[in-house]
Amino acid sequence: SASRPVDPYASISSFDSEPDSIRAWRADFESRISTLEADAEKKQASTATKAQTELQDWYREYESKKTDRASANQSEEAAFVDQRDETTPGSEWDRVARLVDLSGKSSNKCG
Repeated sequence: SASRPVDPYASISSFDSEPDSIRAWRADFESRISTLEADAEKKQASTATKAQTELQDWYREYESKKTDRASANQSEEAAFVDQRDETTPGSEWDRVARLVDLSGKSSNKCG
């Protein structure tokens, strides 16, 4: 009769399977991890949406301030040009005094 080779590891094959407690723990662990990952994805999406909204608000406010600043600069420039180009007779020295800084604050001090 032909003899079959005997598997020397056949007796320990029963040790290769996981116990039920470890299988239950692994299933619970994978469930908790998937829940945490789903929550993290939701939080990330919410944070990205909030950041985009805040960035749009910031740009809107920036553009508004820039427009206000530009109009204020234009009106100040117009007032300055009118004052600079004033040609009322007898006011030449008043004009020079306004245009020249005689306070000495901007003079360079040596030493």
